[in-house]
Amino acid sequence: MAPTDAFAEADWQAHRPAVFGAAYRILGSVAEAEDVVQEVWLRAAAADLSEVRDLRAWLVTLAARGAYNVLKSARVRRESYVGPWLPEPLLTGPDAAAQVLMDESVSTAMLVVMETLSPAERVALVLHDRASRADTERLLKAFKAAADAGNLAELVELLHPEAVYVADGGGKVTAARRPVHGAAPIALLAVRQIEIRRPDAFQIIEVNGQPALATYRGGQLVWLDTLEIVDGRITTWRRLANPEKFAHIGHT
Repeated sequence: MAPTDAFAEADWQAHRPAVFGAAYRILGSVAEAEDVVQEVWLRAAAADLSEVRDLRAWLVTLAARGAYNVLKSARVRRESYVGPWLPEPLLTGPDAAAQVLMDESVSTAMLVVMETLSPAERVALVLHDRASRADTERLLKAFKAAADAGNLAELVELLHPEAVYVADGGGKVTAARRPVHGAAPIALLAVRQIEIRRPDAFQIIEVNGQPALATYRGGQLVWLDTLEIVDGRITTWRRLANPEKFAHIGHT
């Protein structure tokens, strides 16, 4: 397909390394990543880009979505793979035929770690810097409001279907000892925790450079929630509840 006025060849060549890099990080397969790149090119060439403010971010998000769909079917094949599965190697450095946006996240060690993650967790890791601070704060507040109201339908809408909930109670307080998977179970858990603990104060603070929801009861910090977000939905909800880990944040 020939480039259009809105999506010129120069635009594509400038952003293609980032598109391929995102797909390869998620898939660990050069061939599958190239297929995703081609799909992104075709969709972008046919799209109305007049409302796209950040072309690279939009293209990378398309690539992540496409890789997510490929990965769901690829995992079935890898589960039947004979012996351990390792990522397909990608030539980098001065001898590489094509430029790829590379960093330590495409090392073999990192790609092997990625293979242990769910498709949604991989996408969240690759796109972790795509959600703005404003988007994160908005989702934290919306999630809190829906949980306070017991609105399961709204909570499920805010969560990715394959979302993961991880809690750290450290054996000091009651907390799930295994990750909880799926939007519906996580939504029900969120409502039940509010009903049981009945917190009385909340505020948004900054932790590790990102917004977090601090929850209090009787003046004491009881929960600290952080989110990972992809395409406006929560892919990972982390709740720190171990009081021994609150000492250094100055909000106890």
